[in-house]
Amino acid sequence: MSPTETAAIILTGVFIMAMAAIAVQTAENQRRERQLQLLAIRNRIRGTEHLLDSLPVEFQTQTLRTLMIQTLRALWISAAKLDRGVNAQEQLQKLAEREKEPFSPPSFPANQLTLFMDRNTAQRSRSLVRETAQLIIELKQKNLISFDAAQQQLMHLKNAYQRCNCDLVLHEAQDMLTNRGPHVAIHRLGQL
Repeated sequence: MSPTETAAIILTGVFIMAMAAIAVQTAENQRRERQLQLLAIRNRIRGTEHLLDSLPVEFQTQTLRTLMIQTLRALWISAAKLDRGVNAQEQLQKLAEREKEPFSPPSFPANQLTLFMDRNTAQRSRSLVRETAQLIIELKQKNLISFDAAQQQLMHLKNAYQRCNCDLVLHEAQDMLTNRGPHVAIHRLGQL
């Protein structure tokens, strides 16, 4: 074999190994990208399920529940496309059953000053309302929900947020009354 033939064989071998390495690296990059997308989808699923399960039923509407269930359905379908091992069919079946469940939000308690029994519950509920509004805004930005439907849900959530704020103020006032007792306003005004 001449030196030219030996060099050509070596270069061909190096070229084949380089192509194989590029193909393996490309496949690995695609696998990692799929895993990152799947992780992001699972985080969104977990967050949406948490909102659906934890948002006080007094602040939920049938439209809001349906919207969150449809969002979860789309996320599970996306997860199934990325990873066949995901138990998406089971989850989709659970969502279909949940969607069929009758829903009627309870009325606000009569003869009760606040909706929530304590300050922490009111703060937690306010945070959940805020997170739900952020979800609606995100869906609107991705054009997954119409502008009018988003505005309607955001107005409802704004009212719920204000109700939580009112409860917080009332609980703080009740705490002040129990901890410090009532004070005469005129005497305090004179001290200012």
